Amino acid sequence: MSAAKITAPTFRSLAGIGALLLLALCLRSAFGMEHPAMPVLTGLTAALALALAQSSLTGRIPKLQEFLTDAAVITLIAAARDPSLPVWQIPSQWSELLRLSTPGASVAASIYIASALIMPMREDRHLAWHESLSLLAIPFVFNLLLLIGARGLLQQLGGWASNGLLHAGSAIDVGRFLVLFAFVELLIGALSFSITGRLPRDARLHRLLAGASIHAVLSVEFASIPQLFGHAPIFVQGAIAIVCAALAQSGLWAFVYVATGVAIEAVAGRPPTAAAAHLH
Repeated sequence: MSAAKITAPTFRSLAGIGALLLLALCLRSAFGMEHPAMPVLTGLTAALALALAQSSLTGRIPKLQEFLTDAAVITLIAAARDPSLPVWQIPSQWSELLRLSTPGASVAASIYIASALIMPMREDRHLAWHESLSLLAIPFVFNLLLLIGARGLLQQLGGWASNGLLHAGSAIDVGRFLVLFAFVELLIGALSFSITGRLPRDARLHRLLAGASIHAVLSVEFASIPQLFGHAPIFVQGAIAIVCAALAQSGLWAFVYVATGVAIEAVAGRPPTAAAAHLH
């Protein structure tokens, strides 16, 4: 069923003004008050504001499903906000991965609202459900990066993965690999799902992501190797230090370039592929 069309310029102007006022109220209710019902109120207010904005920009009234999708996404972001959580706080327990700091929730909500406003102007349509879901998932995916500094949780994760067969140091390395691999897989999966509506299935891409994650984890080990040659001749120490520094830096930058490269291409509407990842 097609959306209803609004042609009256005056009504569209009023809808735009109403959208701005409701967005201001949304920000006030989300970040200025503390009440169990605030996330739901924030979601409904934001969805109504986006509906008015779309009506003003395109002259079309959003469908009920689109309204409820916007409300659900903003409600979940607002519900995940923890006012006591500092920015970039290293998690001490697994449940904190599902929490957002106030600035983090503000950025996540702002990105979603901006995307929901830009889409009608660029393509004369509402965000598709898979695009909304991807935008909701991405801030929580980035929470995984905070785990890199949580040695206790990394040790737990590595111990679970190895069934307790590894000592603490190796378990942390395994946990760090699993976190980095999960992060880049979920990030690229969310980007691909947002653009194409499906997850990437190319085995070459997954192997590349796994290799980049392993190399990034081994960077710490490469950087420590020169310490083993403290009594070697100075030219040997220098050569080993140069080679190990190159290996350590290349592992970190390879991971960064792959992750950011495919993300930049996704902004341009190109889904992540093995060929594109290899270029980065």
